[in-house]
Formats: sequence, structure tokens, C-alpha cells
Amino acid sequence: MTTAFEAHVLALRRLGFGRRAIAKTLDVKPGVIRGIFERQDRQCIAVAQQEEPGDFIPEVSGSTPDRENDARSHSAKYEALEADSSEPKPGSTVMPDGVCRHVPKIGTVAKHPPNCCGVEGHPSPLDEVVSDARQIAEHREQLEVKRKYGRLAARYAELEQLLDAQGRVISHLEAARPAEWSLKAGRDSEATAFLVTGDWHLEEPVDPRLVGGLNEYNLTIAEERIKRTFTTFLSLMEMVRSKSHIDTAVVAVLGDLISGHIHDTLKEKSQLDPMPALIRAYEWLCAGLDLVRKEGKFQKILVPCCCGNHARITKDRRPAEGDGTNLEWLLYNFVAKRYANDPVIDVRVPCGYFHYLDVYGKTIRVHHGDSLQYGGGVGGIHVPLNKALDRWDAARKANLDILGHWHQAASTSRYVVNGSVIGYNPFAVQIKAVYEPPQQSFFLFHPKYGKSTSCPIVLA
Repeated sequence: MTTAFEAHVLALRRLGFGRRAIAKTLDVKPGVIRGIFERQDRQCIAVAQQEEPGDFIPEVSGSTPDRENDARSHSAKYEALEADSSEPKPGSTVMPDGVCRHVPKIGTVAKHPPNCCGVEGHPSPLDEVVSDARQIAEHREQLEVKRKYGRLAARYAELEQLLDAQGRVISHLEAARPAEWSLKAGRDSEATAFLVTGDWHLEEPVDPRLVGGLNEYNLTIAEERIKRTFTTFLSLMEMVRSKSHIDTAVVAVLGDLISGHIHDTLKEKSQLDPMPALIRAYEWLCAGLDLVRKEGKFQKILVPCCCGNHARITKDRRPAEGDGTNLEWLLYNFVAKRYANDPVIDVRVPCGYFHYLDVYGKTIRVHHGDSLQYGGGVGGIHVPLNKALDRWDAARKANLDILGHWHQAASTSRYVVNGSVIGYNPFAVQIKAVYEPPQQSFFLFHPKYGKSTSCPIVLA
């Protein structure tokens, strides 16, 4: 028995539809249609063999005159049957599904007339299949339209929400009014300016060939850099005074203004012996203080002085003997005598390793920095310095430490480490020190917040 579904499939096949087209139209797998096609072909061949066994000619690869004549006779017979398709002919074959079929020629697909099995007044199976196919197509089209409409409706609702949110934001922005700020005129705070200078090593030359061309140093360059230290300080003062009331300056001289002869290399290569170098340091330091005194517009200039380790006249450091064996102590005494009657400049000659200053009720500790033990660790000078500060604070608490000696600038709220005027030299290359341009330090000290504005004075 042929089902209605198979009849639809066979009707579409007679219309020339292939397996894939029929499977897509009826929304089934192509394998189902292939099975129906094969079953129909087997039934056609079986019926043809039963009714006209003499006319069935199997397909063979060879060819003989008799077989060719039989094939031509077979083809002519069925061509004649196909020519008249209005009524079933006696030579027609009726399949088990009730559909009139012609036995196909060998190697061909039979062509069937439409509505060959139709009944007067009733639609044929082909018409029903075509009607069902149209309904399926229309239904699919309606579903696709609904899906597209659903997506568009969702997108439309999303856009409506975005527009509504945008409208609310715009309304809030239109209602908002920016705050009116104004720049307050005049100076509203007080501060003390600090210039930190030291580690000049003025008579020690640096050959640029020995430091990869990164630095060069001699007496001429030394004088130029020291002069720039004081002139840049005055330029910075002009900038910071626009907002701060500054009447007091501290010029901290940290020592090692000369290199001395503490090493054999310095004896051989220094451009000046210690005494002439000391006189040159005296002249340049006084020139800088005179410039600050004249152009700085300060009511008070405090000059705390520290002795470095290079100006000593002994082979080893002798802390128990104080600074009496250090040439810089002699230098500072001459500077203090020069400004002894000056009401503005106050030179503090060292009496020990530390200088303690009282600024706005806070204690500032000034020293050269050579008593700090540091071996070039990965963490830099910060770790050993913080440990040393803790130990020093146990004896006398300080709010800020100012030191030099290490030729590496560093600045935190707890300490200021000054750079150097000589800059990068062969000794720095030997100890694998990080390159740093020659520089000195400048910062402001606020009555409430302590060290605030900080700026390096780069001399390269």
C-alpha cells in the first residue's frame, strides 16, 4: 500500500523534482526520499516483468543486432504509449499505489503525463501535493516574518530604553550648573627655602673617555656648575614666591668641596693640591652666598656646614678628634669670619658630625652622610638609611635628615640625599653605580606639612 505521503513524493517526482528538492519542500531527510524512490523503481520493474516478461530487456554492456532490434522495439513501444497521455492505454502499467505508470526505457527516467490518474470532479494527488507545498511555503514565510518582526521589536524596545535614558541624562545635565571656582590672588602660605649643595670635588678631573662620554669635569666646568647651582636656586625662588611667603633660606653645605689627597690616584691626577683647592672652594662658596644675599631678597640666610671625608689630613677618619683634622673645618671658619657682621647670613661651623636645625618647631638633622654603612645592595641606599635613621632617632628625634656623600639623589618625606657636582666618574663605573647627571637639591619646608615642593637642580 502506498501512503498519502509517498503519493505526494511520487507526484513531485513526476514533476521533475529531485530527491533533495523534495526533501527540502516536505522538510524530511533526503534518505527518506531516496528510499521511496528505490521502492517505487523496484515495484515498477517487478510489475513490468510480471505483465510483459518478454519485453523486459536487462541493461547489458555488450551489443548484438538482435538485442539492438529488441531495444529499439521496446523504446518505440513505450514512446508510442507516452505520446498519448490523456487516457490510460492498454499498454500502460498500473502500480500498486494506484498510479498509472509507463515502464521506462532502459537507462532513462519515464516521463508521466499530469493527472493521468485523476477522477472527474475530484482533485488529483498532484494537485493536493502542490497545494500542500504551497501551504508549507506560505507557513514558512509567515514564520520567518514573525521571527524578523520579533527581533526588530526587541531591538526597537532596546533603542527606546536607550533614548529614554539619554533623555534623562540630558535633562539632568541641563539642570546642573558647574561650580564657580576662582584663583585666589596673593600669597596664602609661608615656607622656608632650602638649597643643598656639596660633593663638588672641584680639583678632581673626569676624562670623558673613561666614562663612555657621559661626563667631563675640570676646574672650568666645576666653576660653571657651581655658579649655575646658585643662579638656578634664585630662578626657582621667583617661581615659588608667587604663592608662598618666603623670607628665610637655608643653604646647607654638606662637604667634600675638594677631593684632597686621601688616595694615591688623587695625588697623581688632581688639578690642584689641597691648599690651592681649598682657596678656590672658599672663593666660589662666598661668591654664591654673596649672590643669594644680593638677589634673593631674604631676611635671613642660614648656612649649616658639614665636613666631608675627603678633606681630612689623616689617613683614616677619626671621629673622636672632631673636625680639627679636616681642611674644610678651616674653610668654614674663614667663611664664618667673613660674614660675622652680616645681619642676614648666619654661618654655622660644625662642632661634631650632626647639625641640628629648628625650623617651625621641627628638627632637621644635617650631616655629610659618610657614617652610613652601605655596600651597594639591591634595595639601594634606602634600606640601610632607614635603619640608621631609626637608630639615630632613638638618641634624638629628627623630622627630616639632609645628607650627601653617595652621589645619588633621593628624596622622601623622611630624608633628602643630595647628588654631586662632579657627576659620573671612573669610581662610579668601578663600583657599578647607576648613572646620574650632576645635580644639587632644592625644596621648600612648610610650617605644617614639612618638606613639600622638591626640585632637582640638574647641572649637566
